[in-house]
Amino acid sequence: SNMYANLSVSTNTGLIDLFDKNTAGEWINTAKIVPNGANTFSFGHHLDTAVDPLATSINGYAKTIAVGAPNSTGSGSTANVGLLYIYNQAVGSTTWEQGQIVVGNVAASGDHFGFSFAFDEFGHWLYVGAPGNDHVYVYGLDRYIPKNSANVTVSSGTAVTVPFEPDATDDASSLLITTATKTYIPNIDYTLSGNALTFTTAFSSSTTLAIKQQPYFKLLTTINSTDVGCPAGSEFGYAIDASLDGAQLGVGAPNAT
Repeated sequence: SNMYANLSVSTNTGLIDLFDKNTAGEWINTAKIVPNGANTFSFGHHLDTAVDPLATSINGYAKTIAVGAPNSTGSGSTANVGLLYIYNQAVGSTTWEQGQIVVGNVAASGDHFGFSFAFDEFGHWLYVGAPGNDHVYVYGLDRYIPKNSANVTVSSGTAVTVPFEPDATDDASSLLITTATKTYIPNIDYTLSGNALTFTTAFSSSTTLAIKQQPYFKLLTTINSTDVGCPAGSEFGYAIDASLDGAQLGVGAPNAT
């Protein structure tokens, strides 16, 4: 479909610029964010923000930004699967921290997950469109996953043990794993079972991994176009908006007949 043609330049990773308005009414460029996931393309196609007044230094984050990269590759270099990057600002901080990388069906070619998405007002609900395969993914924020982090050095093989016991032992998306130059994508670069990580590619030299657990968006359900009487191929999920409380959801399907 030609509606994705403007996103097909896979040599451009993408970036986003963030602005704050000062007391004089001027917009000041306060941050620039570039992802470092090796298989990330069209980052910045769409973004949404949320402010959580219920966040504390222990639970949740004061501000959250989600950034779509719908042309990113999936498992086995599957084309145009799509990714969604989360960035957080802690209570009392002005620094944006890299958060969860949200993934859909990492083997669904042409899914374009993250082409559209929407938060509720506080960022407790996240709705993500994957119009290439007519799906909408529904996530809820698990605010009570405790923050934890540790470094581990590995030099060979694909097996790594998390130095702490993860609270979500069956969900790789609950962990953020990075090095100084790379972000590992859950269910593409690694899987999680208990406290055991299995990486897709074996390590061949000494590598220090930073492993971080934090509040994260947990997949609750998916909505398929055919569930609501919309035909396959309708681009269901091409546009999404949600009400302030997250209890109402609108989904666009521009190719429906």
